[in-house]
Amino acid sequence: MDKEKQDLESFAPNTSDAVFSISTIMMKLSARALRLIKVKFDKKADGLSLVEFIGTMIQHMDVQSHQEKVRLIADLVDFFHFVDVDGDGN
Repeated sequence: MDKEKQDLESFAPNTSDAVFSISTIMMKLSARALRLIKVKFDKKADGLSLVEFIGTMIQHMDVQSHQEKVRLIADLVDFFHFVDVDGDGN
């Protein structure tokens, strides 16, 4: 198995621990980043799609490595589904 595949598998999403995921996400965002993200959310009256949400969040996060980015994306997918209360994908 190649190194990149091993790295990806070691950072598989942990869906049983939503609190950890939310904490991890929030710790990677500065107060300034949160304000910028809010502006982006406010511009989209119908909400962000999953891809837009992940792109917006990752753009403003302090990510140190490829492995960390993979783990954060998995956590962001879980978080998106957690906050998408009406299930419309936005």
